[in-house]
Amino acid sequence: MHQATHRTNFGTRLRRAWNAVMRAAEAMDRSPMEEACERLDRLERELAVVRDGIAAGIDELNRLS
Repeated sequence: MHQATHRTNFGTRLRRAWNAVMRAAEAMDRSPMEEACERLDRLERELAVVRDGIAAGIDELNRLS
């Protein structure tokens, strides 16, 4: 009888641990707003690279003139 109680307690603890892990994983998931902000940051960095490339091209043209 003691073994039956022990197995039930183990199953309960295992289920609670699993549920805690799943809640933590869901909490770490990014929200749509976070994804939008991350995408906006990435686009701003890409735009800065393009602007730098254009500025470098214009400087090169000015030196050739």
